[in-house]
Amino acid sequence: TSMFQTSTIGHLDLRNLNTSNYPSMNNMFGSSTITTLDLPKKIYCGSNSSGMFTAYKGPTDIFKIMDTHGVTSMANMIQSPGTLPAGSEIDISSWDTRNTTSMASMFAGSNASQGCNSGIIFPDNFGSVCTNMQYMFAYYQYNTLDLSKFNTPALTNVSYMFQYTGSNLTNLDVSPLDLSHVTAATYMFYNSNIKDLYMPNEISLVTNGNYMFSTMRMINVMDISGFDLTKVTTKNQMFVNVGTAAKLSEGAYA
Repeated sequence: TSMFQTSTIGHLDLRNLNTSNYPSMNNMFGSSTITTLDLPKKIYCGSNSSGMFTAYKGPTDIFKIMDTHGVTSMANMIQSPGTLPAGSEIDISSWDTRNTTSMASMFAGSNASQGCNSGIIFPDNFGSVCTNMQYMFAYYQYNTLDLSKFNTPALTNVSYMFQYTGSNLTNLDVSPLDLSHVTAATYMFYNSNIKDLYMPNEISLVTNGNYMFSTMRMINVMDISGFDLTKVTTKNQMFVNVGTAAKLSEGAYA
């Protein structure tokens, strides 16, 4: 499954590649550097596509032809890709995630040229059966993150999900996420550089809030008005080193 892993290739012709019977695409293009590609109409992804494009440096058009309807694991799938040039985006708007249960570290370490307008284009109904999104956007460096296409009624684990997000991403609206079944959220925003955080979502099953918002030194506005903090029994450094100018909206459950 690691067919092109760590390869350095000037031009790669994939027009005759048929992956319809591949059960695993684990690390297929991991750490590869490819200058140009000839692509088939579709690349069918196996059930385990974890790490498929980890540290991939090459044309991003390949993401547009992925058939992902059978994928159960997208863990680390596009983790730490090569730096995107200004104005470019990762377009996964055609992806089907109806069977995907793990997206852990999927986009962790996404990098962009300083200050450039880069981001990810998601499909509708993204993450509908996913339970695990831990580390999903950890160390994320793009300056936009639009979660409006997410649908997460099965989500239970968001630990470390947005930790160490970079200074390019200043505003984050988490309200599209269904967090009502989340039980694990430690370090969710630890050391993030977000300035305005809008998370009025219902959160009532989290009992361990250790380091959840710790060291958000840049934060100006934090709306967590739907978070039932009375259920949190372990709060070790939950809000330690939060920006002194922060306006905190805790709602009725503080």
